[in-house]
Amino acid sequence: MSSQALLQTIETLTEDLTQRDVTIKALRLTIEKLKIELTHLRRMRYGRSSEKMDAAQAQLELLSAALAPLVSVDAAVDDAAGAAGSNVADLEGERKKRSKKSAQPAHSGLPEHLPREDVVHSACAADCKCGACGTGLQQIGQDVSEVLDYEPGSFKVIRHIRPKFACTQCHTVSQAPAPSRPINRCMAGAGLLAQVLVSKYCDHLPLYRQTQIYARAGLDIERSTQCDWVAY
Repeated sequence: MSSQALLQTIETLTEDLTQRDVTIKALRLTIEKLKIELTHLRRMRYGRSSEKMDAAQAQLELLSAALAPLVSVDAAVDDAAGAAGSNVADLEGERKKRSKKSAQPAHSGLPEHLPREDVVHSACAADCKCGACGTGLQQIGQDVSEVLDYEPGSFKVIRHIRPKFACTQCHTVSQAPAPSRPINRCMAGAGLLAQVLVSKYCDHLPLYRQTQIYARAGLDIERSTQCDWVAY
């Protein structure tokens, strides 16, 4: 092989190596840029709203400036960076859409299974006549708005009355048997026992707090008494 051919081969190989070095450098810069963008997106997604990314933003701008002259050398690097930038823009737009959607108050109708209590607010007098001319008024429609309200649990006393009947001839006395109770000779009914158990084991409400709640209703139910109910 002639010296001219060897020189040409060496020159070609040198150009290839130079081209590879430029491509590798551009790819490394692109990787670093994507890492910073990923860190920025993670901070925006999971970090506090007050946290800023000034240092990362400055570093990203420096990498973009350093990458600009290298992109023209390798079109593939330019395509990769453009695709990454578009993906970041899409992610940012999607994040803004989700945040805007979550900021809107959710409005839904109240469940149909809840009991309804109607309260009528009528501007019509008892005689249902116009206050201006005295003509009888006729309803043409109504506006209905619903408000969710809560009535705290209330106590009641169930009185079991068993009348006694006596025979006037043989003096036999008849009376219905006493109803059974969940706990013998216990003043608590099934509903109260269920409330104590559900509050303790499902709502994790200690018995001493239940005692305080019942005291606000004027009932003195000791904690020891409730312990006996629970342990029965």
